[in-house]
Amino acid sequence: MSRESTDELERPYTHAVRIEQAMATLDYLEMIALAELFEDWAFNEPSLADDQRTMFLQWSADYERISAFCGEGWKASGEEAPNGLIAFIARRALAHPAKEEFQ
Repeated sequence: MSRESTDELERPYTHAVRIEQAMATLDYLEMIALAELFEDWAFNEPSLADDQRTMFLQWSADYERISAFCGEGWKASGEEAPNGLIAFIARRALAHPAKEEFQ
């Protein structure tokens, strides 16, 4: 059964990330990379305020939930925004996993 035909009740709860947009523009590994990157920023970036840390943790949790919903073999289904900022950050994180690359 394709993800597009699954029941709406199966969809994960998210804080801020639009599920349909994430599924259309990000592969599974890109979602995982974003989740890890945002979590790292939330816990390790000294200049962030508490509300900013919370926001990054929410994004991290959202991408973890969506990637789990999609499954390990997920490939983005859309063509509308493959070069958006979030996709760029995800691909950069995959290509350069050391956090020093982003500092």
